[in-house]
Amino acid sequence: MLAAYVTSATMLIVARALLGIAGATLMPSTMSLIRAMFHDERQRTVAISVWMAGFVLGGALGPAVGGLLLDHFRWGSVFLLPPCFRSSGSTSRVVSTFPAP
Repeated sequence: MLAAYVTSATMLIVARALLGIAGATLMPSTMSLIRAMFHDERQRTVAISVWMAGFVLGGALGPAVGGLLLDHFRWGSVFLLPPCFRSSGSTSRVVSTFPAP
């Protein structure tokens, strides 16, 4: 969200670097969570499939949604949408699908 409110190119580069570092930890940490939560092979296969579909859809829809945001709002708006999806959807789904011990 810091990248949405920067006032210079240097601040934008630093903010994007921090986003890149944080993003690099996303895939391995979520994969380890899936591995720990789903012990049954079939459930794990479904969970990894849903996980990968999220990455594929994000990569496919991201540029189009970003273009629509840029057409209608200021350039910083493209950095405000992803945290909404991450905080609202992913946390509730992961917690609700965790199998009971």
